[in-house]
Amino acid sequence: MELNIGSVLLPRFSLLRSERQALEQWCESQKKLWYRNRSKSISSRQDACAYLIEGLYQAWCCITPRTALEIPLHSGSYHASRFDAINHLSHQFVLVAIDGLEALGWAYIKRGYKTADGKKVITRILPMGPLLLRFQELGLQWQELVQSRPKILIRNKDPHTRRVMQMPPPDSSEVKRMQRNLHAINCFLAQQAICLHMSNEHLKDLGRDLSGIEFTLIFTHITLRRIFSRGSLKKGGRFYGGWWENIPSKFRPYLTINGFATGEVDFSELHPRLLYLLNNQPVPTGDLYDDGWRSPEFPEYNAKLEP
Repeated sequence: MELNIGSVLLPRFSLLRSERQALEQWCESQKKLWYRNRSKSISSRQDACAYLIEGLYQAWCCITPRTALEIPLHSGSYHASRFDAINHLSHQFVLVAIDGLEALGWAYIKRGYKTADGKKVITRILPMGPLLLRFQELGLQWQELVQSRPKILIRNKDPHTRRVMQMPPPDSSEVKRMQRNLHAINCFLAQQAICLHMSNEHLKDLGRDLSGIEFTLIFTHITLRRIFSRGSLKKGGRFYGGWWENIPSKFRPYLTINGFATGEVDFSELHPRLLYLLNNQPVPTGDLYDDGWRSPEFPEYNAKLEP
């Protein structure tokens, strides 16, 4: 399993401040020509070190064991203004910070490469040595993460290849309103501890269940995004990204919010009722899904069987 660097958010109060500072000092000692101590350079260096250290810890906290931090090293993956690139980190400073992790003996780095058939394998990083011991000392701790700019995504299919592609959202008042609302939701969720009330053995079972799918279960990762489809803000728009959305249904009864048990609210026959209400029609009594048709195998309708 891998946690991509683009999914990492910084904690409001870091548990690894001394480790971040030590990596910053190593990077600063390299004295690259472009590494002068200007305010922008200092900020870029701090960001690179912070995201790598915090990303490694968050990957280590994943329920699936040996989850690596995934980070591209090619310069084409970084661009300050391109919406589909890593735009919050500097490529040059990331490379130096990765060298620092290796020099300090804090990380095992498996460099990316291109396979014979042209497939790109992205660089993966795992903690080791003193940094791994520090993670084990801390254990799994809930942290409030600082929310980044909310993501409104529009997807469409290429008419020729039929591959799904991502489009930049329009710079409109509607999108800005969506972003403000989404930011407010994410900031509220970030302050809640949403967890699973389960034994360690059951959590290991969950980790094994998730090992076959591309999903990293990290309890502090609750940031939502809105995804629209078919190239339109009128299609889709559902909220995705919360870790609880991808766990198998048998584990959902164990969801807790700030230590309190949760329940699932289900609206009976929701869509037929909405259709009646949207057309200003009274909602009839009885089972709205019963359209009168009967299967020869089930002449007597049973709502529990739903033939």
